[in-house]
Amino acid sequence: MSESRVREQPRLTAPGQSGPGEIEERADVQGLSDADLTVYEAVATVDQTGDVAEFDYLKETTGLPEDDLREALRHLLDANHVSTTPGGYALGPHDWSVWQ
Repeated sequence: MSESRVREQPRLTAPGQSGPGEIEERADVQGLSDADLTVYEAVATVDQTGDVAEFDYLKETTGLPEDDLREALRHLLDANHVSTTPGGYALGPHDWSVWQ
């Protein structure tokens, strides 16, 4: 008779409260608007190089009006998809990577 092993699932925690083996809870990406996705992709493009996206860069790159950009960033921050840093915006916790 073989012994079955059950792997403990990572525990979801509130944003900013994760520890080893825990995953921060994020909002569903299906709730993102086109503007949210445009801003997220711009942040992700910069983030994969190890840098942060500055507001002016995001405004220029996305072509969004400033109010729309601020609203998209606010929504992404609230959903824990993007985080703020002293220099700009970076991706929040995520479980994917980009092949190069």
